[in-house]
Amino acid sequence: MRKPDFEQLLKVLKRECPDRPTLFEFFLNERLYRRLCPYETTAENWIQARADAFAAAGYDYCTLGGYGINFPKKEIHHEKSISLNEGAMIGSWEDYENYPWPDAGIADYSPLGSIKLQSGMKIIAHGPCGVLENLIRLTGYDNLCMMIFDDPELVEATVTKIGTCLLKHYERSLEYDSVGACIVNDDWGFQQQTMLSPEDMRKYIVPWHVKIVELIHSAARPAIMHSCGNVFDCGLIDDVIDICKFDARHSYEDKIRESPYSAE
Repeated sequence: MRKPDFEQLLKVLKRECPDRPTLFEFFLNERLYRRLCPYETTAENWIQARADAFAAAGYDYCTLGGYGINFPKKEIHHEKSISLNEGAMIGSWEDYENYPWPDAGIADYSPLGSIKLQSGMKIIAHGPCGVLENLIRLTGYDNLCMMIFDDPELVEATVTKIGTCLLKHYERSLEYDSVGACIVNDDWGFQQQTMLSPEDMRKYIVPWHVKIVELIHSAARPAIMHSCGNVFDCGLIDDVIDICKFDARHSYEDKIRESPYSAE
């Protein structure tokens, strides 16, 4: 097992050449965590086990985000295909007022300080999904599209509440020296396009990513975007780079046609 060296990943994020091949992935899967961890994983030790599994696989970091806050959601069935309206909790101002909004100010982030990392290793903290994903899960997708026209003030209020909660989440995460970078994980689209129009993305979603990246940069850490979906054809990749100022972008869904940014 090679020695972790987070500086190698920092070189990549700074567009410099690392001293050796440098791995990057958002997360592994439960089978790999169990296989790579040198001891049995349990509900009590899963945070430490995740870090040890990342180290065993040759990464210079581990990603952590299953702590602090989550946005409560209704249970939905788990099938190969589900409705993006299932489990919606906010469809009116009354729903908005009664929703149990999380509070990162009182949440427990101590695992970020107590986890035992191998020498040279850092944590990359991520969120409980992002602004758009949580918005869709709370309102439902079709419902959201209608709400943008029928009650844009409710959309704006819900987005603001989600964005404010996420800002506090990253602020709390950045209090720990063990955190070397942050991932802002928010799927913006699918193979053909974004979930909302570019105009609505720029109105509701992009401004909160700008604020989150500014917060992360103010703490002298890199900000990595994880977002699946085609942000190239609609021009939102320029917002990711020039407006939000992310240091890097990661995606699992890049089955998109040629774009000006495709490698030759």
